[in-house]
Amino acid sequence: MVQANTISQLAALLKARRSALQQAYEANAAQLGYDDEDEPGCADNVASLLNSEFRELRALNHAIELQQLGMYGRCEECARPIAAARLRAIPQATLCIDCQRCADRVA
Repeated sequence: MVQANTISQLAALLKARRSALQQAYEANAAQLGYDDEDEPGCADNVASLLNSEFRELRALNHAIELQQLGMYGRCEECARPIAAARLRAIPQATLCIDCQRCADRVA
């Protein structure tokens, strides 16, 4: 089980990452309207980046909600604790490594 002080540290990391990503997302969204004839495909690249950033923002927000509900650090699939090392590497993880592997095989 992840200790409370580790949860607090990870929650701060989640919020800091969300803030930085929101700023990047807004800057990239502003670029989407930029049309440069010298860089064909630029809009496609920016749109792809925005999609990736949006998915990560959604995952970060979900993890922050789980933390506020006292459910952060528990696998959403099997309810076992998620390893602290996994949460440090991927703070927005909501599945333990075993359940994530199963999900990856299905996808």
